[in-house]
Amino acid sequence: PRHERPQVLLSYTVELVVRQSKSQGRLTASKAVAVTVTNVDEAPVFATAATLNAAEQGTAVATLVASDPERAAIAYTIAGGADQALFAINAQTGELSFVSAQDYQNPGDADHDRVYEVTVRASDGSLHTDRAFTVTLTDVNQTPGFTSATTASVSENVASVMTVTAQDPDAGTTLT
Repeated sequence: PRHERPQVLLSYTVELVVRQSKSQGRLTASKAVAVTVTNVDEAPVFATAATLNAAEQGTAVATLVASDPERAAIAYTIAGGADQALFAINAQTGELSFVSAQDYQNPGDADHDRVYEVTVRASDGSLHTDRAFTVTLTDVNQTPGFTSATTASVSENVASVMTVTAQDPDAGTTLT
């Protein structure tokens, strides 16, 4: 049987009966045996999928969820991964975030593929479980901005005042 609540003692009494074969005269013996089930501490288990997505230009990633079979409180920590220095985690809530906003056009992960790798540890105070997470950075359409001067001086009766230029931070975008 499973026993996940340490404050509850599971105890059973079993009656064992032994009978001789028919040819031996059918004598029987019985004995009551007490069986006590003791809890075995088990490590926390992650419920959050190992593959996550996060939008660029923000720091929020996901709130990770782990539970302990014995219902102990969980503490979360960053335990490793190629990009671990780029992440922070709230020890009580499991909220995983980037230390600073990441840019899709200029990925900051170790291999520059926009897939960030971090290992998170969930601990119940005595046992722990590590899970490797991959966080794929997603592109967000960003507002274009003007790159030309904001003022111009022009003589009267001139057909062209100035050339206005703009740039879109999203790669491959054409401005009209």
